[in-house]
Amino acid sequence: MKTVLSIAGTMKRASSRVGVVLHSDYESEMQMVRSAIMHADMPKVVLEDAPILRSLIDGMFCSAFTETRGSDGMLGKSQTATRHHEDVALLPGTLTVHHVLAAATGAGLIGSSAFIGLVMQTARLLTIRPAVFVVGPAGAGKTSVLATVVRAMESAGRPVETTRLHVKAFSAAELYGSVVVAPMTSKSLANSEEGGKEWTDGVLSRVMRMQVCHVAAVFRFATHRSRCLSPLLAAQSNNLDTTVQRWSLLDGVVDPGWVESLNSVMDDNRVLTLASNERISLRDNMRVVVESLGLEHATPATVSRGAVVFVGDEVVSWQDRLEAWLQSRLNHGYEQVFAVFVSIASCPRVS
Repeated sequence: MKTVLSIAGTMKRASSRVGVVLHSDYESEMQMVRSAIMHADMPKVVLEDAPILRSLIDGMFCSAFTETRGSDGMLGKSQTATRHHEDVALLPGTLTVHHVLAAATGAGLIGSSAFIGLVMQTARLLTIRPAVFVVGPAGAGKTSVLATVVRAMESAGRPVETTRLHVKAFSAAELYGSVVVAPMTSKSLANSEEGGKEWTDGVLSRVMRMQVCHVAAVFRFATHRSRCLSPLLAAQSNNLDTTVQRWSLLDGVVDPGWVESLNSVMDDNRVLTLASNERISLRDNMRVVVESLGLEHATPATVSRGAVVFVGDEVVSWQDRLEAWLQSRLNHGYEQVFAVFVSIASCPRVS
């Protein structure tokens, strides 16, 4: 519900800036709500269920609100609902289809309509939600979608800094840190604050702390009790350039053993609470992106806190994979070779 309201509010503000005028405010808002529902729910639906969801949404609104797109620029029924190619407001900048197509072409990918639409959907959700789950089978193109989103945003004037972690390579204590009982010495007995315990910082907690403080990404895994900010860094962090997006890309199987600790990060609190009672408050330009095969082992409390983007095998067809592979190896004349492969594959098999 919050995602739908956020998208509808963004569309409302954008339409007022460009001076879009429809027959009535009620009709305009109904079209915006319908488009917002499609933007929020269609990315998480598999291809087989997309027509069912589209028919349900169309049945909720009057047919007068789903007419074809005209000069008003609103989304109509004739538009393919699974391909949301509308511009995405980045503030500053605007992400357009041309940015996505140029980013895909520059990376040696084939900018098909399905692929571009999914990239636009992912970028739109990343501008609204603090956490996004990108799920799909292996080899479907999840990493390519995220990489294209990053390159397209950078070309649109919204630079992105990413930090990728393979979460299953670490235990939960190594990700978020742990408090261990230190041997009692005369020094620890004199210092009542230590209390015979030592704090070992985690990988993810260190990454998020550096993203908040905007410190150079030099990993120094201290084994002593650490504080988030020194007074100097605290003063500098208040004047950071928030136009730079900072994403934590968590790649691996989602299970409650490590993802449950991020529930407070994914909701409106946007706070990571560590075992040392330290609270790291995420900034508005920070995002958590989880890339996984599925969400079978995640709890409803975790899934409901983040947006979901499903990347199916149909997003990148075998023709697109073949054309991209030939294009990367043949500078000229790959079109003829590609046509030969397609013609051979299209021939009926003789039993």
